[in-house]
Amino acid sequence: VEKQGGEIIAYRVAEKTHRPFLEGLGPSGILRISLSTLTIDQKKHVKEVISKDPKTKKEIKRKVEYWQHKATLQGSLRFFSYPESNTLGNSSFMASHSGEVQGKNGGEAKRKWAKKALPKLLQKAAQQAVKGIGRTTVVTRSRSLFIDKEDPRSKQAAKLARSGQWEAASALWIGRLESERGNWRDQANLALASERVRLYGEAKRIYDEARQAAGPDPDAAKIPWAEIQTDLETVSGLGIGRAQTARDWFAAPIAVLPFSDQTTSVKGPEMIRGMIWQMLSESGYTMIPLEDSDRALRMHGYSQGGQLRKGKPKLFSRWTKAARILYGDITEFRNIMLGVYGKRIVAGSLKVWDAKTMRWLWKADRPVVNQSATLSSEAAANKSLSNQIGRAFFENWMGKPLGPESKDFVRINLETFPLRPPRK
Repeated sequence: VEKQGGEIIAYRVAEKTHRPFLEGLGPSGILRISLSTLTIDQKKHVKEVISKDPKTKKEIKRKVEYWQHKATLQGSLRFFSYPESNTLGNSSFMASHSGEVQGKNGGEAKRKWAKKALPKLLQKAAQQAVKGIGRTTVVTRSRSLFIDKEDPRSKQAAKLARSGQWEAASALWIGRLESERGNWRDQANLALASERVRLYGEAKRIYDEARQAAGPDPDAAKIPWAEIQTDLETVSGLGIGRAQTARDWFAAPIAVLPFSDQTTSVKGPEMIRGMIWQMLSESGYTMIPLEDSDRALRMHGYSQGGQLRKGKPKLFSRWTKAARILYGDITEFRNIMLGVYGKRIVAGSLKVWDAKTMRWLWKADRPVVNQSATLSSEAAANKSLSNQIGRAFFENWMGKPLGPESKDFVRINLETFPLRPPRK
């Protein structure tokens, strides 16, 4: 979609739409993808392989088991406007991918093949799905960037603008206007900066002021003022300027408060708290450093997550200077080892309070449980227990107990919160 001129401002995985998120992100359209069927067919066949013995140089014939696979993925895509909910595009897709792999048994072969094949299958499905919503019409426009070659600030502003640093460039143009060295050309540059960051209403106003200030200047006569204003009205009507709403959503600072702890683990809850902070930061959110929020809370007598139940979210938000605060309560963080039986559990709840609306915005409480059992023999059971103990010792030594389960807990719960795709 982005290759065709669209912009994906956020994504999330959910069974139903959450209106507070839509109001906060302000999209002009929504892309809903539904996956209905995934099948992987498997068939074994035997090949005769000939190789040479490195010592005797004699040919050796042996039979090798190969497993043929064919994966099929079906689903549909709907693209509709928001908030009108008018359908803009519909498509269905059925993508398939085939291949074979050598394996000792069917289960191992399927896992080995699927690990490499499924990303290719998803790519094929995406290509089919996007065809159904049609290609975006691209209109190319050119805009003038004015430079005063006698002023180093003007040349520096142009250099910043060309590298995409419009905010820094705008500060220099404003400085020229305030010093009375600037003129309508700097106003036109400011309007262009607003246009480039999709503040179309502001750009329209500044362009109009620049046109009036230019008067009969010959350079101004070369600028297509009417075309520019028409373009800005068109994109504003399409709702494209709503991208600023999404930027505001991600710019609101978030404080991840100390987690309450109903477990015997000392490191677990704090480790998960750090993982959540990191994932939200990588997803485009403005995050308040953990040590800063901890310091602000300690100044008012709060040093542990369990104490937060006694306080009010409004006060925590004010003290930490956060627009949103995220609470965490870890109820299970255990690695159970009972001979042949192993169970690794990470469970708890996460929730976010929003200072603007003064209400709870989001909650998630999906647990992660990994189980294993070995019943074939006493030796196998002893080996299984030894492996469990060794793994637990290594994880604790590295400071990451139940690391894989903790990572999954963070991922599956935060996937129901709007996340910004990675920016290339």
